Formats: sequence, structure tokens, C-alpha cells
Amino acid sequence: MPETIKKIEESLKRQEWENVYRYAHFAKSSLSVIKVAEILDWVVQVEVNAKNEIDLELLPGLVEKIKQKFAVAEEFLSETFIDQS
Repeated sequence: MPETIKKIEESLKRQEWENVYRYAHFAKSSLSVIKVAEILDWVVQVEVNAKNEIDLELLPGLVEKIKQKFAVAEEFLSETFIDQS
């Protein structure tokens, strides 16, 4: 997921909307597994907006929210799995 977020950011900077859409679409699969609904909702919004090239000015803020929330989720998951070892 961190690599996918990075690819979304890079594509966003280059305004490569098709790639933003593709990477967001790919991220949905990962997020559906870890069940972080808020992040999944934001990724779906990025995916839809990029695919349809609408409200593109919202994408940087959404990607930043995704990064921040995923960092929290990643830390929580790491602690949870380390504690169970």
C-alpha cells in the first residue's frame, strides 16, 4: 500500500489521471482486506474523480488524508501483529 500511495502521488503531480485512477483502483483491493472504511471511501473518491476527470482539485487533499490515515492504520496493525507473536 505505501508504494501504491506513492505512485498515486507521483501520477497526481504529473496530472496523469488514468494512472491515478488505476492505482486508486488497485488500492481498493488492499484496503478492502484491512477494512479501514474511511480510507477506502477516500480511495474510491480519488478513483472516480480521476477516471471521470472531475473535481481534480480535491485529489491532493484526499491523497494526503489517505497517507496520514494509512500511516496510523499501518502502525496499529504492526503493533497488533507484533503483540500476538
